[in-house]
Amino acid sequence: MVMSDEKSEFQLITSPQELESFLSSLEKQAVEFSVFTEDGRQIPMRLVRIEGRNIISETSDASTSALKAGENVQILIGLTEGLFSIKTKVSAANGRSFSFELGNDVYRLQRRNDFRTNIPPETKIEACITRLRGSELSNPLNLQTLDLSAGGMSVLWKDFRKYKPAVGDLLEGVLTLPESKQVEFNAKIISVSERDESTAALGLEFQNLSIQERQRILFTCVQIRRNQNPVVR
Repeated sequence: MVMSDEKSEFQLITSPQELESFLSSLEKQAVEFSVFTEDGRQIPMRLVRIEGRNIISETSDASTSALKAGENVQILIGLTEGLFSIKTKVSAANGRSFSFELGNDVYRLQRRNDFRTNIPPETKIEACITRLRGSELSNPLNLQTLDLSAGGMSVLWKDFRKYKPAVGDLLEGVLTLPESKQVEFNAKIISVSERDESTAALGLEFQNLSIQERQRILFTCVQIRRNQNPVVR
Protein backbone atom coordinates (compact mmCIF):
# COMPACT_ATOMS: atom_id res chain seq x y z
CA MET A 1 0.00 0.00 0.00
CA VAL A 2 1.16 3.53 -0.76
CA MET A 3 -0.28 6.33 1.38
CA SER A 4 -0.21 9.76 -0.23
CA ASP A 5 -1.02 13.37 0.48
CA GLU A 6 -2.12 15.04 -2.76
CA LYS A 7 -0.89 18.45 -1.64
CA SER A 8 2.53 17.23 -0.59
CA GLU A 9 3.02 14.77 -3.48
CA PHE A 10 4.83 12.48 -1.06
CA GLN A 11 3.78 8.85 -0.95
CA LEU A 12 4.60 6.86 2.18
CA ILE A 13 5.37 3.25 1.32
CA THR A 14 3.83 0.95 3.92
CA SER A 15 3.53 -2.40 2.16
CA PRO A 16 6.34 -4.94 2.79
CA GLN A 17 6.01 -5.96 -0.87
CA GLU A 18 6.56 -2.36 -2.00
CA LEU A 19 9.63 -2.08 0.22
CA GLU A 20 11.07 -5.32 -1.11
CA SER A 21 10.42 -4.14 -4.66
CA PHE A 22 12.24 -0.89 -3.87
CA LEU A 23 15.27 -2.76 -2.50
CA SER A 24 15.32 -5.08 -5.51
CA SER A 25 15.28 -2.13 -7.93
CA LEU A 26 17.96 -0.36 -5.91
CA GLU A 27 20.28 -3.36 -6.11
CA LYS A 28 19.69 -3.95 -9.82
CA GLN A 29 20.28 -0.34 -10.79
CA ALA A 30 23.44 0.04 -8.64
CA VAL A 31 22.87 3.75 -8.17
CA GLU A 32 24.84 6.57 -6.69
CA PHE A 33 22.93 8.59 -4.12
CA SER A 34 23.35 11.36 -1.56
CA VAL A 35 23.17 11.23 2.22
CA PHE A 36 22.30 14.45 4.05
CA THR A 37 23.08 14.99 7.72
CA GLU A 38 21.02 17.05 10.16
CA ASP A 39 23.57 19.88 9.94
CA GLY A 40 23.20 20.03 6.14
CA ARG A 41 26.30 18.13 4.99
CA GLN A 42 25.93 16.24 1.70
CA ILE A 43 27.85 12.98 1.37
CA PRO A 44 27.94 11.16 -1.99
CA MET A 45 27.50 7.38 -1.73
CA ARG A 46 27.80 4.40 -4.05
CA LEU A 47 25.72 1.31 -3.46
CA VAL A 48 27.82 -1.78 -2.72
CA ARG A 49 25.10 -4.32 -1.94
CA ILE A 50 21.86 -4.99 -0.12
CA GLU A 51 21.93 -7.18 2.98
CA GLY A 52 18.45 -7.97 4.23
CA ARG A 53 16.99 -4.51 4.84
CA ASN A 54 20.35 -2.78 5.10
CA ILE A 55 21.82 -0.57 2.38
CA ILE A 56 25.59 -1.13 2.33
CA SER A 57 27.46 1.72 0.66
CA GLU A 58 30.81 3.45 0.43
CA THR A 59 32.05 6.93 -0.32
CA SER A 60 35.19 8.59 -1.66
CA ASP A 61 34.53 11.68 0.48
CA ALA A 62 37.36 12.00 3.02
CA SER A 63 35.24 14.22 5.28
CA THR A 64 32.91 11.37 6.26
CA SER A 65 34.93 10.47 9.36
CA ALA A 66 32.47 12.59 11.33
CA LEU A 67 29.56 10.38 10.22
CA LYS A 68 28.88 8.14 13.20
CA ALA A 69 26.77 5.05 13.84
CA GLY A 70 23.39 6.11 15.22
CA GLU A 71 23.43 9.49 13.46
CA ASN A 72 20.16 10.62 11.88
CA VAL A 73 20.37 11.12 8.11
CA GLN A 74 18.16 11.56 5.08
CA ILE A 75 18.89 9.64 1.87
CA LEU A 76 17.77 10.73 -1.59
CA ILE A 77 17.78 8.10 -4.33
CA GLY A 78 16.71 8.39 -7.98
CA LEU A 79 15.49 5.19 -9.66
CA THR A 80 13.64 4.59 -12.92
CA GLU A 81 10.52 4.07 -10.79
CA GLY A 82 10.78 7.54 -9.28
CA LEU A 83 12.55 9.58 -6.63
CA PHE A 84 12.76 8.19 -3.11
CA SER A 85 13.40 9.87 0.25
CA ILE A 86 14.45 7.81 3.28
CA LYS A 87 14.81 9.08 6.84
CA THR A 88 16.98 6.66 8.80
CA LYS A 89 20.07 6.26 10.99
CA VAL A 90 23.60 5.13 10.25
CA SER A 91 23.45 1.56 11.50
CA ALA A 92 27.20 0.93 11.06
CA ALA A 93 30.25 3.01 10.14
CA ASN A 94 33.68 1.65 9.24
CA GLY A 95 36.05 4.09 7.59
CA ARG A 96 34.37 5.03 4.33
CA SER A 97 31.91 2.15 4.39
CA PHE A 98 28.46 2.65 5.86
CA SER A 99 25.27 0.71 6.48
CA PHE A 100 21.79 2.26 6.58
CA GLU A 101 18.79 0.30 7.80
CA LEU A 102 15.61 0.63 5.78
CA GLY A 103 12.88 1.37 8.33
CA ASN A 104 9.30 2.54 7.96
CA ASP A 105 10.00 6.08 6.76
CA VAL A 106 10.39 5.59 3.01
CA TYR A 107 8.65 8.02 0.66
CA ARG A 108 8.26 7.99 -3.08
CA LEU A 109 8.11 11.49 -4.46
CA GLN A 110 6.02 12.46 -7.45
CA ARG A 111 6.94 10.44 -10.53
CA ARG A 112 8.08 13.37 -12.66
CA ASN A 113 11.81 13.54 -13.30
CA ASP A 114 12.36 16.80 -11.42
CA PHE A 115 10.51 17.37 -8.15
CA ARG A 116 9.40 21.00 -8.17
CA THR A 117 8.26 23.14 -5.28
CA ASN A 118 7.15 26.74 -4.86
CA ILE A 119 9.44 28.90 -2.72
CA PRO A 120 7.58 30.56 0.18
CA PRO A 121 8.46 34.20 0.97
CA GLU A 122 10.07 33.27 4.30
CA THR A 123 12.56 30.96 2.56
CA LYS A 124 15.43 32.89 1.03
CA ILE A 125 16.77 31.29 -2.13
CA GLU A 126 18.57 33.79 -4.32
CA ALA A 127 19.72 33.47 -7.91
CA CYS A 128 22.59 35.83 -8.73
CA ILE A 129 22.98 36.25 -12.50
CA THR A 130 26.55 37.09 -13.55
CA ARG A 131 26.52 36.54 -17.36
CA LEU A 132 23.86 36.93 -20.03
CA ARG A 133 24.26 35.88 -23.69
CA GLY A 134 27.97 35.25 -23.07
CA SER A 135 28.71 38.72 -21.70
CA GLU A 136 29.58 39.43 -18.08
CA LEU A 137 27.19 41.83 -16.36
CA SER A 138 28.84 44.89 -14.86
CA ASN A 139 26.50 44.57 -11.88
CA PRO A 140 25.32 41.03 -11.06
CA LEU A 141 21.56 40.73 -10.70
CA ASN A 142 20.03 39.15 -7.59
CA LEU A 143 16.71 37.61 -8.59
CA GLN A 144 13.90 36.24 -6.43
CA THR A 145 13.33 32.51 -6.94
CA LEU A 146 9.64 31.65 -7.39
CA ASP A 147 9.92 27.87 -7.72
CA LEU A 148 12.73 25.36 -7.90
CA SER A 149 13.54 21.86 -9.07
CA ALA A 150 16.67 19.90 -9.92
CA GLY A 151 15.89 20.63 -13.59
CA GLY A 152 15.36 24.37 -13.42
CA MET A 153 13.60 27.25 -11.70
CA SER A 154 11.39 30.28 -12.17
CA VAL A 155 12.73 33.70 -11.18
CA LEU A 156 11.35 37.20 -10.95
CA TRP A 157 13.45 39.56 -13.08
CA LYS A 158 13.09 43.25 -12.24
CA ASP A 159 14.41 45.94 -14.57
CA PHE A 160 13.44 43.48 -17.28
CA ARG A 161 13.37 45.91 -20.22
CA LYS A 162 16.92 47.11 -19.56
CA TYR A 163 18.39 43.66 -20.28
CA LYS A 164 15.65 42.22 -22.51
CA PRO A 165 16.25 38.53 -21.77
CA ALA A 166 14.52 36.33 -24.35
CA VAL A 167 13.58 32.70 -24.81
CA GLY A 168 16.66 30.76 -25.87
CA ASP A 169 19.17 33.08 -24.19
CA LEU A 170 21.87 31.46 -22.08
CA LEU A 171 22.89 32.83 -18.70
CA GLU A 172 25.21 31.96 -15.83
CA GLY A 173 24.95 32.54 -12.13
CA VAL A 174 25.09 31.28 -8.57
CA LEU A 175 22.14 29.83 -6.69
CA THR A 176 22.31 30.38 -2.93
CA LEU A 177 20.32 27.78 -0.99
CA PRO A 178 19.44 27.73 2.73
CA GLU A 179 22.41 27.37 5.10
CA SER A 180 24.41 29.37 2.50
CA LYS A 181 24.99 26.35 0.27
CA GLN A 182 25.83 27.54 -3.25
CA VAL A 183 25.44 25.95 -6.67
CA GLU A 184 26.99 27.54 -9.75
CA PHE A 185 24.77 27.06 -12.78
CA ASN A 186 24.36 27.60 -16.49
CA ALA A 187 20.79 27.88 -17.68
CA LYS A 188 18.66 28.48 -20.76
CA ILE A 189 15.62 30.73 -20.72
CA ILE A 190 12.62 28.64 -21.78
CA SER A 191 9.78 31.08 -21.01
CA VAL A 192 9.24 34.79 -20.42
CA SER A 193 6.02 36.11 -18.87
CA GLU A 194 5.84 39.89 -18.47
CA ARG A 195 4.04 41.00 -15.30
CA ASP A 196 4.25 44.74 -15.82
CA GLU A 197 6.37 47.26 -17.72
CA SER A 198 9.54 46.46 -15.77
CA THR A 199 9.10 42.96 -14.34
CA ALA A 200 8.91 39.49 -15.87
CA ALA A 201 8.84 35.90 -14.60
CA LEU A 202 11.41 33.75 -16.40
CA GLY A 203 11.48 29.97 -16.63
CA LEU A 204 15.05 28.64 -16.60
CA GLU A 205 16.32 25.18 -17.51
CA PHE A 206 19.59 24.14 -15.90
CA GLN A 207 22.37 22.93 -18.17
CA ASN A 208 24.91 20.24 -17.20
CA LEU A 209 24.49 20.15 -13.43
CA SER A 210 26.39 17.34 -11.75
CA ILE A 211 24.53 14.54 -9.97
CA GLN A 212 25.58 15.97 -6.61
CA GLU A 213 24.40 19.46 -7.54
CA ARG A 214 21.03 18.10 -8.69
CA GLN A 215 20.66 16.12 -5.47
CA ARG A 216 21.60 19.14 -3.36
CA ILE A 217 18.81 21.14 -5.03
CA LEU A 218 16.43 18.19 -4.72
CA PHE A 219 17.20 17.95 -0.99
CA THR A 220 16.34 21.64 -0.60
CA CYS A 221 13.03 21.11 -2.43
CA VAL A 222 12.17 18.13 -0.24
CA GLN A 223 12.92 20.06 2.96
CA ILE A 224 10.79 23.02 1.85
CA ARG A 225 7.88 20.74 0.97
CA ARG A 226 8.15 18.89 4.28
CA ASN A 227 8.00 22.22 6.13
CA GLN A 228 4.97 23.26 4.12
CA ASN A 229 3.22 19.94 4.81
CA PRO A 230 3.97 18.85 8.38
CA VAL A 231 1.85 15.72 7.90
CA VAL A 232 4.89 14.43 5.98
CA ARG A 233 7.49 13.82 8.68
